[in-house]
Amino acid sequence: MAFLVRLPGSPAWVLRAARSGSPVGDHLCGCAANGQRELAYSRMATLLRLEDLGYPVPRAVRTRDGELIAELNGWCVRAATYIDGTVIRPALDQLRLLGAALASAPLSPPSSRCWPTRSASASHSSARSTFTRA
Repeated sequence: MAFLVRLPGSPAWVLRAARSGSPVGDHLCGCAANGQRELAYSRMATLLRLEDLGYPVPRAVRTRDGELIAELNGWCVRAATYIDGTVIRPALDQLRLLGAALASAPLSPPSSRCWPTRSASASHSSARSTFTRA
């Protein structure tokens, strides 16, 4: 589930929630995530890495406890800033250009120094977490 959250005086967020133990969809079978919790965390870590590299991506919104995802009653929740715009249907030539640009992007493989790690206590201690304002 995804929700657009708009609070007065704050940038809009996209809040996504999924059952923590649910499997990932077939269309994501190669992503190496064993469930929705791992997928949510991986997506948030990817946003952080792309931001560090200077890409114009939505910004991860951390919980009050500083975590990338919050968990409560079997649900994992993540939030990122919302980028206003119109969804376009690109032509095949545009998709090829995008693929070439991504292929040449200076992305490095994950390592402990550039990808955030999740604290062992986060899965249960963040149950009362809410997201901080961006």
